[in-house]
Amino acid sequence: MRRAAGAVSLLTGLGFGLPCAFGIRHFARTGEVWTFMGFPTYGDGPFELAYWIGFALPFGPVLGIARTGLLLAARGRRAAY
Repeated sequence: MRRAAGAVSLLTGLGFGLPCAFGIRHFARTGEVWTFMGFPTYGDGPFELAYWIGFALPFGPVLGIARTGLLLAARGRRAAY
């Protein structure tokens, strides 16, 4: 039973980890968040906030605010050029 539970845990980890690699590659190539079946993955929408609250992730809001600030700063610099 423990081995079966370990195998299921391994598959669950791969299920989250492998798509992340595709998402990172897509973002690096295009600069856009990867979409799957028409839905954005790994951010880009109000679902990010609900996810952080629902799973009580402590650094989510802090990193989200930092990300938003950096994106706004980058957008402002691009407009200046």
